[in-house]
Amino acid sequence: MKLASSLYQNRPLRVLQIHNFYQQPGGEDVVVQHEADLLQQAGVELYTWYVYSSALPEKATLFGKLQLAWRSLWNRLAQQQLKHRLQAQPVDIIHLHNAFPLLSPAIIHTASQLKVPLVMTVHNFRWCHPSGCIQTLADVNTNSWRYLGQRLYRNSSVATALLVLQIQLHHWLGSYQRCARLLCPSQFVKTALLHAGFDEHLLDVKPHSVANAVAGVDSASLEVLADHIDTIDNTETKQTIESGYALFVGRADAAKGLDFLLHAWQDVSYPLWVVGVSEQQAQALAGNQQNSWVRFLGYQSAEALAGFYQQATLLVVPSFVAETFGNVVIEAFSHGTPCLVSNIGALPELLQPRHNSETADDDKSMAGQVFVPGDQNDFLYKLKLLLDDPDRRQRMSQQARQLYRAYYLPQHNQQALLACYQQVLSEQGNVVGG
Repeated sequence: MKLASSLYQNRPLRVLQIHNFYQQPGGEDVVVQHEADLLQQAGVELYTWYVYSSALPEKATLFGKLQLAWRSLWNRLAQQQLKHRLQAQPVDIIHLHNAFPLLSPAIIHTASQLKVPLVMTVHNFRWCHPSGCIQTLADVNTNSWRYLGQRLYRNSSVATALLVLQIQLHHWLGSYQRCARLLCPSQFVKTALLHAGFDEHLLDVKPHSVANAVAGVDSASLEVLADHIDTIDNTETKQTIESGYALFVGRADAAKGLDFLLHAWQDVSYPLWVVGVSEQQAQALAGNQQNSWVRFLGYQSAEALAGFYQQATLLVVPSFVAETFGNVVIEAFSHGTPCLVSNIGALPELLQPRHNSETADDDKSMAGQVFVPGDQNDFLYKLKLLLDDPDRRQRMSQQARQLYRAYYLPQHNQQALLACYQQVLSEQGNVVGG
């Protein structure tokens, strides 16, 4: 059904969605595809410009690394391509998700020159840090020149230096201030941008949402879960898992805290299921030791993942870096699964009502528990609190479902996107192709 707000000047709203997909699929890629579906369902005339980092060689030469880093600094070819696209197919608004590394923020200037308003979702901290990650808000105001000599991008100090130059260049040029709106997935991201000196009128907090395939559970997803349980030989372990297990969903990435989690789990006698990491990938992790309580399940489809969330006792998110959001958290919430998360970035604010997101002290209003990042003692203490207290988990489960319904349903995201576009268009007035 077409929503009234998806119309512009008595015709469907025309949107160009731009995204550079990563070599390893991640949360940003999932958001882009989900929002594309939401816009099309709303009757938006959606055009897409997708480029893929998976086309890049796994082991680039030094020249290749430098060439890529230089292209990420200012890509004139991408500017020309955007101009030709808009000439061939005018649109009312551009929604940029990620321009790194194949497109570069130069395309923001092209959109501005052509007077096509551009909205950008701030998925990461690439605008202030060469790795795209920070740990605290203090990192936002850190002079990026201090990263010179480090190997933060493609294990190259020279490529990292070019990214430092990119950050400084686009800071001097005010590239991101040329956006009509910067969409912040969380209050944490908005606060970070305010700390960096961005004008508040450019910043809107718009959380992500959960695709129906992940939020729903059907017989097929439960069959996948049952098949995994059937492969377990130990009867006692199987019975324990059938009554619940802890769940980790993510990549074999040190920043996601999986090494820490596996090391800590040596002191835990409770099932841990790891989705997104295969047995083979796990062998390369320093924290991985033989542990009969841990199972690596590799990639799982969205439909299968729904079953894993539903049956889990809790979701564990042990990130070491500040997440801009936390897709896995709200996916767990859609099944009433409480979460144990690092007290870092946007993760803590997801556990409580948004109007109360600056205070994480009211345990009764929270849909999970936070622990000090990297602190094994605190992690094990908080984990025991949850595992030993079914009433607490039940209360948190109810709160998780309430938070999901209040803030993270697909229709909430859809309405927020359209409202943002309409507000931007009303402010801009004169739109190419209008």
